[in-house]
Amino acid sequence: MTLPAYNCVMCTDGTEETTLHLFIECNFAKQCWSSIGIQLQQSSVPFFMDIIILMSWSIWIERNGETFRNITATIAQCRATLRKELALVVHRAKSSVSTHLLSWIETHL
Repeated sequence: MTLPAYNCVMCTDGTEETTLHLFIECNFAKQCWSSIGIQLQQSSVPFFMDIIILMSWSIWIERNGETFRNITATIAQCRATLRKELALVVHRAKSSVSTHLLSWIETHL
């Protein structure tokens, strides 16, 4: 399947979709990151990388829905995907981490 353009489907200004743009610079991505109250410079949370990876995955899922299925991307759906994915992490995490992760999920999502 070829895409008709290389522009970000989440933006309306014709910005080229690069990895940096899609996950960091895009207004949709900025709103997603802001909605969970995490800053990319922050790393004191023990499961910080899990959050970064899974929020990026959630943004990717929303982008693909918009690109391939014409489903409008929403911050709420991105957060719901993140919550679902983090809940799966809880099942495989050590109990000391899973307690903190569950608390973080309840507080931020």
